[in-house]
Amino acid sequence: MFASAPSLLPVPVRTLPLLMGGDVQTRITLRVMRDLAGRALRDPVILDAAVQAVRGVDGRDVPAQIAALRSWLARRIQFLRDPDIEGDVLRTPRYLLDHLHRDGVARADCDDVSMLTAALGKSIGIPARFHAVAFEPRGAFRHVFTELQTPDGAWHEMDITESAERRAQFPALRSMIVEV
Repeated sequence: MFASAPSLLPVPVRTLPLLMGGDVQTRITLRVMRDLAGRALRDPVILDAAVQAVRGVDGRDVPAQIAALRSWLARRIQFLRDPDIEGDVLRTPRYLLDHLHRDGVARADCDDVSMLTAALGKSIGIPARFHAVAFEPRGAFRHVFTELQTPDGAWHEMDITESAERRAQFPALRSMIVEV
């Protein structure tokens, strides 16, 4: 299934205060997420999972690889809210894959899934970015997802924690994007 290499990330779960609040906190959060996803690229378990997710897909067909990654994640991730604490818990991509290997499923919220998605996509050469959204004109950023880019420059959202119906019901009124 997954390689049994030791985790290259010293802290599998990180708690940060007041994440996904104001613009400054959101920008800091997205940078920390970018750093954690970037560190995961050195972990062979991440590459093994990405290769497993796109197995049987032509490596030159990036849209098909993106679709395969999305489907693979949707079958293996269950949404789980963070604990009710002052701050947010960030579960690293390796932490999620370790739980997936052990339990057959990983439980995570939107920022955790975003980091895993970015790490998986980038590990097979697909550009990624985080897209944070607010649902009120001056409201706090409350949700984040990853977008993966096809060679034609189009970005494809990879949000498996919110349904398309819910996104249509509550459209984003503000966005913040950080390249991974």
